Parts: sequence; C-alpha cells; structure tokens
Amino acid sequence: MKKQFMFLVLVVVTASFFSSCKSKGDFPGRIFMPDMNYSNAYEAYASTKYQYQSANDSISAIEPIAGTIPRRYLPNSEEVVNNDAKLMAYLFKNYFKNPIEHPELDNEQRKLAAVMLQNPIMGSDKVLAEGKVKYDIYCAVCHGKKGQADGTVITLPDGSDGPFTSIPPLFENRIVGMSDGELFYSISYGKNMMGGYYSQLSPEDRWKVLHYIKSLAGIKETNTLTKIEVDSIDVSAGSQFDVPNIYYNVGSAQLRPESEYILDQLVSFFDKNPNVVVEIGSHADSRGDFDKNMVLSNDRANSVVTYLTDHGVQANQLMAKGYGVTEPAVDCGENCTGADHQKNRRTTFKILNVN
Repeated sequence: MKKQFMFLVLVVVTASFFSSCKSKGDFPGRIFMPDMNYSNAYEAYASTKYQYQSANDSISAIEPIAGTIPRRYLPNSEEVVNNDAKLMAYLFKNYFKNPIEHPELDNEQRKLAAVMLQNPIMGSDKVLAEGKVKYDIYCAVCHGKKGQADGTVITLPDGSDGPFTSIPPLFENRIVGMSDGELFYSISYGKNMMGGYYSQLSPEDRWKVLHYIKSLAGIKETNTLTKIEVDSIDVSAGSQFDVPNIYYNVGSAQLRPESEYILDQLVSFFDKNPNVVVEIGSHADSRGDFDKNMVLSNDRANSVVTYLTDHGVQANQLMAKGYGVTEPAVDCGENCTGADHQKNRRTTFKILNVN
C-alpha cells in the first residue's frame, strides 16, 4: 500500500512538473534556462554584472584602440584613398576627441582643424543643390532657410518667439574670415549651443553643406568649378585653350567625379559643333620619371576622350595626345614652385580642323 502511495505521489509530481512547462494564456510556462530563451540586452561599452572580459573589466564590448579606424568608417574607394583632402576629412575624426567629453581640448583642436583640413569638393550648381537638401533637413530648423537665424525653433510662423531661446548668429556676421577647416570642425562637433552632426552627415555631405552656407553668407569662393562659355570658344583651326578643373586620382588616369562638371560642358560644345575635330592634350609636371610621365599623360588624354565618346561625342571628332613634360606652360626647369607644377599639369583643347 505504501509503495502504491509513493508511486501515485511520483506520478502527480511528474505530471505537475511537465504540465508547468506548458504555456497557457498569459503564462509562458516554466523556463529552466531563461538566458537561452531570452537574450539580455546590453548597452555598448556599458558595465554589466553578467559578463567579464577580465578581472577588472566588466564592459560589454572592448573600446576601440586609440587612433584606429572604425570598421566601415573609411570607404573602400580609390576616389577617397587617392585624394589627400578627402582622405584627411574621413580620418580627422581619429585625430580629435569629441569636445563634448573633452571640452578642454576644443580650442586647440579647432585651431588644428583650421590648418589641417581643406574642402576637397569643388563648388558647382550641383554641389550647392545637394548641400541645400542636407542644410534644409539639419540646419534650417535653427538657422532658417536663408541663414537669417529665423528657423522654426527660433521664430514661430506667427512671428512669436519659438521654444529655443539661444538665437544663432547670422552667417554673414559670423563665418566671414573662418577657414573651411574650422567651419568643417564646427559642423562636425558643434560650437557653443549648436550640436555636432558628424554622426548624421558624411564628411562629403558636410563639405557640401559648407559650400551652401558660404553661399548664404554671400562669400565668394575660390574653390569652385569654372564654367566654360561654350558659345565664345574660337573654332578656327589652330586655336587652343587650357581646360580647367580636370582632375585625376593621384598617379592614375582615372577621372575624379568633380571633372564631370567641365567635361559635360565640352559635350555641349560638340553638340553645337559637329564638324569640329579637336585634339585633347594632357601635360605633366617635371617631377617623376620622363617616360612614365609620357605614358600617364597619354592615358589621361585617352580617359577624357573616352568620357566624351561615352556621352555622345563622335569618335572621329577627337584625338588624344599625351605630351608628358615636353611642352610646359611654365618653363622653370629645376626651380619650379608648387604653383608652377600645378600650371604645368593641365589638359589642353586644340582645334585641329573644321570640316
């Protein structure tokens, strides 16, 4: 009888045990390994009592090593890697500490950025339009659509004061005289009551916004692409001019995107002049090996021709020729300055004949 009683108790306990695991209604059932069923949420780099990486460290992830580049932060792009100004704009984040956490470094870092950074993006109508889009999203709410410090958080539509009492300065009163590097730093990390936008805007978008802000301030820029007056080009045989703003990756014949602005204007010229035959010449400066410069300049001239033919220009209207260092614009020999080298690196447009 006692054995039967114990067996009955065992059956009841076993049945209760298994039935308690079964979910029913709002009851999820008994879970014997909750950490396997439900993952604990951890804040990145926050302390946690559930996992330890060392006897003295209880953060949920190891902090990045100082000076390293975060994964996916530097684009896998030749356009960036081969352009020193663009590369520096992406890397400068690794040289600076966030002034919100280290306010004592702000002034020193701001001065360093002023001389360390320059705008790698040439201004154009397209760049201004793209900069305006980002400005309207992130900046206009405070600074206003025209940079008049009348954004919707400053001044309500009925003219009354908005909820934000700190009124930003007018662009024409504040940014005149500031370098592009300092402005870029301010957009990235903020200034005074303004927050930073390094997490919302890519480096290239920040440079485009900078172009647009300067246009609102009425600042005439030198870092802009030149427009060719297509209708004023002399189409008589033998006429020649230097084509401005043709850019390549360093040591490469690959055209950089900002070159498209001027090349598209040349396409327009050929549309209006279908009977003109033109030589596209590419010239190098005197630095480097003579033969390599000749090959590179020839490849660069062909890159321009390829772009033009890909955009509708007839191949029989074009001839590519690389001059290397044989016809410098400035014959300075071994005493060339940086400005001389820049003048000698050029693309020429020469009318061969008119059919």
